[in-house]
Amino acid sequence: MGKIFNYFKNLSKIQLFKLIYAILTGIAMLTTIIIFKISILRVIPLFISLVVMFIQSSAGRLCYLIGGLNCILYSISYFLMKVYGMAIYSLSFAFPIQIITFIRWNKRSYKHSTTFNKMSPTMTAVMIICSIIVASLGAWILTLLGSSNGTLDSFNTVLAIISNVLSLLCFVEYTIIAILSNVLSLGLFASLIVKDIASLPFLIQFVYNITCLSFAFVATRKLYKEQNKTAV
Repeated sequence: MGKIFNYFKNLSKIQLFKLIYAILTGIAMLTTIIIFKISILRVIPLFISLVVMFIQSSAGRLCYLIGGLNCILYSISYFLMKVYGMAIYSLSFAFPIQIITFIRWNKRSYKHSTTFNKMSPTMTAVMIICSIIVASLGAWILTLLGSSNGTLDSFNTVLAIISNVLSLLCFVEYTIIAILSNVLSLGLFASLIVKDIASLPFLIQFVYNITCLSFAFVATRKLYKEQNKTAV
């Protein structure tokens, strides 16, 4: 008990807030699962994501190892909810790329995180144009396949892919794209909640994700500035 007390005593106000917020989010998800009798198979990855995003909030590299393995469970949940774009993305892309990202961040390790880069204006412009083109094409294809919401599904999937690629390449901008992706996910699952109450825990999770990624946004830039000062 003494060690546990000392652990909480040594936490900063921000760390304590993030811990309490994670616990409250877990309780909120569990409450909705019990009340609406949601299949546990659909929501298991959400509870693992609480840990993943808690680590992500400080840009910790371990989140990619745990998160990568959790993508397998997410793909099952998304298929059950007929969100095919995100299901395919989770299994065929997010799973392997997050494992590779963990390995790469370990090789470029800096404290608990990695050594970061920053995108050039040209790279940013190319990324935006390509994203719009690919997402628009994907929306058309997913709609033909009978996706619940082809447009949101496609744009969210494309942003999630870009976020993962940027994190693999250690660009600090990955947090911005990840926040946008989770905002779209929030909209996507909000549109599904009328047809499927199992979307409710996902909504709670995405609000939590956005908060953690906002902390990660600050953490990555702080680390980037610190690394540049060290290099000089």
